Amino acid sequence: VRTLRDLAAVLEDEARPAAVCRELTKMFEETRTAPLAELAAHYEAHPPKGEIVLVIAGAARRKKRDAPGEE
Repeated sequence: VRTLRDLAAVLEDEARPAAVCRELTKMFEETRTAPLAELAAHYEAHPPKGEIVLVIAGAARRKKRDAPGEE
């Protein structure tokens, strides 16, 4: 939960999509996808149990600026 909160704060410039995958390959496997802030709020209210994998989308590509003298 702290990691999700910290990531949501650091990456606040955009609602970065992420997935919390819990208990992979086991009977109670669960995957929840949402923006980081929403995942942090959910897991604060419902603390997760078990082994967790956190997957975060990469930063959006920024439009490349033309070099001086190029059009």
